[in-house]
Amino acid sequence: MKNDINGIGIDIVEIKRFKKYRSKNDIFLKRYFSKQEIDYCFSKSTIEESIAARFAAKEAAVKAMYSIGKVIGISDAEVIVNSWGVPEMLIKKYKNISLKIKVSMSHTQDSAVAVVVIYY
Repeated sequence: MKNDINGIGIDIVEIKRFKKYRSKNDIFLKRYFSKQEIDYCFSKSTIEESIAARFAAKEAAVKAMYSIGKVIGISDAEVIVNSWGVPEMLIKKYKNISLKIKVSMSHTQDSAVAVVVIYY
């Protein structure tokens, strides 16, 4: 049946883990985030919350893809923001496969959480 949920992943991280990343040139950021993601996070007043939410989304994407038998690394997942300001998930490694991916992210002062749902 079309549009059945085929994969789901969720992740939660502590914001304090990401407070040390205050430079766009940080090795960790460059390894796991695209330039577009880094620029977006650094355009926000709460940089560490944005980084943490995206990292949680990437981890959730790894779990969701694994649940459908596809292996990706954290850097294969990219969170972009569409023209309406809504986050969207791209999986670079499987961009030629017809997957529909939904991502939702949220955070408090202490934690960031994300869920990724894959259907086709």
